[in-house]
Amino acid sequence: MRPSVSVSRVPCDTGSLPSRRHNVTATPAAGSPRVVSRTCVEIVGRLVLGMLKIRVGTLTFTARLEESAAPKTVAVIRKMLPLKSKIVHCRWSGESTWIPMGERKLGLDFENHTSHPAPGMLLLYPGGISETELLFPYGSTMFASKVGQLAGNHFATVTQGQEQLPEIGRLTLWEGAQDITIEEV
Repeated sequence: MRPSVSVSRVPCDTGSLPSRRHNVTATPAAGSPRVVSRTCVEIVGRLVLGMLKIRVGTLTFTARLEESAAPKTVAVIRKMLPLKSKIVHCRWSGESTWIPMGERKLGLDFENHTSHPAPGMLLLYPGGISETELLFPYGSTMFASKVGQLAGNHFATVTQGQEQLPEIGRLTLWEGAQDITIEEV
């Protein structure tokens, strides 16, 4: 027969990843207290669920959702998933591709926004002076439209497949619109 154990619970902060280990104190029925490692299911779940799988033509990428920096934008993106569309080369933004979404209203303001995304930083432009769109840069980019410079909400970053980013540009520039699928994994 095993001795009983009492455990003091430590609240788990699910709003961001911990900066230090979370521990609990376990006191065996016949002994002194000892500290043991604690696994936070909410945090582990966030690490697994906060990833996107992106397929452009035959290319596959994995991207991390920027949940702490852009929580409202990530929530809007999650409602769109799985997203199946066509991606085309940009006309005004440099080395980037985009998914046009027309006059779609997202009810979203600027959040974690930038005009100069690095390759692999996915942006969502919520509409306004230009149409709603998702930007997928593969190289040097200054986000713009025919009415001028824009800023989009950085909601995800490519973590696997970065070496394939230039191929998105080549495909969309020389072979035209490509199928794209974005889903949470």
